[in-house]
Amino acid sequence: MQNKYSFNSLFFAVVILVSSISIAQNNFFKQISNIQIKDSDKLERKSEPFKYKLYSIDVNQIKASIINAPHRFGSTHSSDIITLPTSHGVLDFEVYAAPIMEKALQDRYSDIKSYIGYSRDNTNTQIRFTITPLGFHGMIYNPESGLEFIDPFTKDKSIYISYLKKDLPVIDAGSYCTLDTSNVQSREDHNHDISKNANDGQLRTYRIAISATIEYSRFHWERAGFTTADTEQVRRTAVLAAMNVTLARNNFVYEQDLSVTMNLVANNDVLIFITSDNLSNDNAGAILSENQQLIDSTIGPGGYDIGHVFTTGGGGLASLGSVCVPGRKAQGVTGRAQPIGDPYDIDFVAHELGHQFGAPHTFNGNTGSCAGGNRSAGSAYEVGSGTTIMAYAGICPPQNVQPNSDAYFHQTSLNSIWNTINNTCAQLSVTGNSSPVASAGSDYSIPSQTPFKLTGSSTDVDGINNHTYTWEQFDLGQAGLPSPTNTTGPLFRSFQGTTSPTRYIPQLSDVVASGGVSTEWEVLPGVARNISFVLTVRDNDSRGGQTDSDSVSLNTVANTGPFRVTSQNATGIVWLPGSTETITWDVAGTNANGINEGFVNIILSTDGGQTFDTVLASNVPNNGSYDLIVPSGIVAPNCRLMIEAANNIFFNINNEDFNINANVQTTCDTYSSGSINLPIPDGQGSNVQGAVLANQINIPVSNISQEIRIDLDITHDYVQDLVVQVNNPNGDVATIWGRTCIGEDDIDILFQDGAPDVVCVSPVSGTYSSPVDPMSTLSNSDVNGNWTIVMADFFNGDAGVLNQWAVQVCQTTVTPLSNEDIVLTPQVSIYPNPATNSFNLLLDQWNDEPTSVTLYDLSGKEILTRNFENSFVEQQFSLDTIASGMYIVEVKQNSNTISTKLIVE
Repeated sequence: MQNKYSFNSLFFAVVILVSSISIAQNNFFKQISNIQIKDSDKLERKSEPFKYKLYSIDVNQIKASIINAPHRFGSTHSSDIITLPTSHGVLDFEVYAAPIMEKALQDRYSDIKSYIGYSRDNTNTQIRFTITPLGFHGMIYNPESGLEFIDPFTKDKSIYISYLKKDLPVIDAGSYCTLDTSNVQSREDHNHDISKNANDGQLRTYRIAISATIEYSRFHWERAGFTTADTEQVRRTAVLAAMNVTLARNNFVYEQDLSVTMNLVANNDVLIFITSDNLSNDNAGAILSENQQLIDSTIGPGGYDIGHVFTTGGGGLASLGSVCVPGRKAQGVTGRAQPIGDPYDIDFVAHELGHQFGAPHTFNGNTGSCAGGNRSAGSAYEVGSGTTIMAYAGICPPQNVQPNSDAYFHQTSLNSIWNTINNTCAQLSVTGNSSPVASAGSDYSIPSQTPFKLTGSSTDVDGINNHTYTWEQFDLGQAGLPSPTNTTGPLFRSFQGTTSPTRYIPQLSDVVASGGVSTEWEVLPGVARNISFVLTVRDNDSRGGQTDSDSVSLNTVANTGPFRVTSQNATGIVWLPGSTETITWDVAGTNANGINEGFVNIILSTDGGQTFDTVLASNVPNNGSYDLIVPSGIVAPNCRLMIEAANNIFFNINNEDFNINANVQTTCDTYSSGSINLPIPDGQGSNVQGAVLANQINIPVSNISQEIRIDLDITHDYVQDLVVQVNNPNGDVATIWGRTCIGEDDIDILFQDGAPDVVCVSPVSGTYSSPVDPMSTLSNSDVNGNWTIVMADFFNGDAGVLNQWAVQVCQTTVTPLSNEDIVLTPQVSIYPNPATNSFNLLLDQWNDEPTSVTLYDLSGKEILTRNFENSFVEQQFSLDTIASGMYIVEVKQNSNTISTKLIVE
């Protein structure tokens, strides 16, 4: 280990829950390390996310800061501000009171409060949160990252977990949802009118009555730390608080997508049972009629608009389209062994309420829970398990598209719910919010097996700054997996809307990674067929979201495609300013066959294919080849080329990054602990954490890091016993070792992003990526201050030693290549060109190694190939049997491949 700086590092064993190494971000919260918390102090969670951060949050101070928060519908400005950590950094939120209980109930339970907040830094970022005897529960929405949550992590509600919804594991389905369509006319085969969206400027408020079985109640009052020694009222308050958390999160979704909100009825507390009830907790079929009778007799048939019951068993079941329907409107149940968190609130409760509001299932899979008659043929628009609220994400193996549902409704669900609620008993109030107008653009014929992109637009008299755009395929077919040979049915999954009106299909990152072929849940068609897409525009207005939609039709043409880039597909390519480079592509019939695209655009990415924003050439004839004079001013090591139709929507990307005039150098400053040889406290039993070892390195200079690397040297038998975390001065925490490498001994690793995965061989030594959190977690902040390593042993009998560790602060510079940097690259030239009877091929700067020369036509068909044992300076090739036209000559030697065009007359 190189020692640039060595310090007498501070060592201390942490035996309390929160130590002084936590870095205070502001008065409300500070981040801490998770191995500082005893398992016995943690609240049980059945769905612990793969990645998360922990914070100590001062809830009392938050309460004091928003005591005068104005009502959300009574003011357009709030001076009550809270600051919270999010995946987009620390954000300030303007906070408004957003009660979800009728006034009489709210007055009786004044310590149960619900709020809504809007980011001052990003108007598209919102928070819904509750402050109750159960602590702080927050749900933050950003259209780019989706939903993230802040929930209590410890029993004393002093430590909170923050995580993204996408980082949750696959849900445990238990008893999955079934759909009761008795006494209701089936909506599964009605014609969908996509013009039916929330667009009338009205907020629909429904009075909801929610019952709680004694099992559901017990779960929550015990989780809150109460016992049978506490009064029923104390325990009932804890249960009502849990209901508020769930309803607040559901209201966010229903308000955003449908301008629908729900308020608990004034005497809902009488529906919360503590010691006895007459409800069948584990029988969803029986409890529907029981709940209907209970709420009708307790609240009164005219005292509510929709009813539901929360249980801990029996799964989910709901009567389709039952909202406001006498005799059926309380027929909905959601049961789960752990009725908490996003999997319960969104994947289950929002789903069952969706049925009551009229939406059937949307998945098209037929395995796991998707089998057995649960598929709704008239609304099965989503591939596999689906991903939206009315789908079955995570419970249809092996057809799971993702582990959990995303918190939005598919367009078919919006349509179905709007058909139901447009003529129901809701209380209507004018929001003053105008609806957006969506435009999906023109219809197109496109080549098969070729990526394409959809671009829409929207208008709105209120402005489009908060608009998000969701593109969804809208085709029905037979149940099962998507296949390129399917002539009907869904091929492409739904993704949560973004602020961009463009969707690349497949996702741009997948096209870059896979070379423009299908992915599992975005399958490019290989046969002639029609594909319909719907663009849904959401305005995300807090007064009550309005939506609009428009459709587009695509026709894939048989015997065309794939349109693909055939040059710049080898590694090690370097372009220099002023040089002439030949770019080639397979036209693949796109200049005829009803597609008739005569021109293409060639666009450059300088960030490895994340964005394409430099047009190298536009309206280039679509003939398969273009000679580009490389422009000056571009210095980039990771370039990609996109060739797109100039008047159509298909495109493709070359397969490998290449360099344009870039010299890349990385330098690192190392700050080391030196040899410290600190004993690691042994674990206290099998999977029982021992005392925590912590050590600090001080970096005395101020510098914003581009890259952080951690060098770690530990002597320890069975390194799978260890969890190791590093905290930077900014309070960011990265777990760099998480009980990895079963049965191996000792660690001597430089953790570096982009390095290979850890190889588990004793000793575990080398340069590897972190097996848990990336090093980028610790980057892009000032390195000045104390860096802390924290570790704990989770098994007794194998104590070890922290020998030394170091922080490497690395900076990468990209400069233009100098003459010394330039390595002569192989060159190819042809004469005469155009040619008639023969042509001469000249090679320059090629190694004396086996070389192949291949002639292709513009469809990619191989016309001739000649192999040479060694390179040559010049060779003549006969054209006696070659028809007139344009061809591509490809010269290949090892990893070097150069293509150039040849015209035969």
